Amino acid sequence: KVFSSLQRDRKIKKVYLTLTNKPVPIGLHVHWMWSPLLARGETAGPPCQFVSHTPPASRRKARQSWTRCVLEVTKSEPINIHKYDGHTYDP
Repeated sequence: KVFSSLQRDRKIKKVYLTLTNKPVPIGLHVHWMWSPLLARGETAGPPCQFVSHTPPASRRKARQSWTRCVLEVTKSEPINIHKYDGHTYDP
């Protein structure tokens, strides 16, 4: 419950490091997650998430079935990765 309340109050900052084929645009990226799949069950949650980049048709549908998520990209830096740099990633 403590983690959920901190998350809800926007007091947690998550930092992700990812590798993409193209630069990611800086700024806010809004997407919608299907709420019924967010509830954790006996198997500790769903194996995948249904995501949409199109907002729900109405506010009522949004409140009932969707969770609005916002990802803020603050920087996107190119890096060079070579096949023999001591990792298993094969570009």
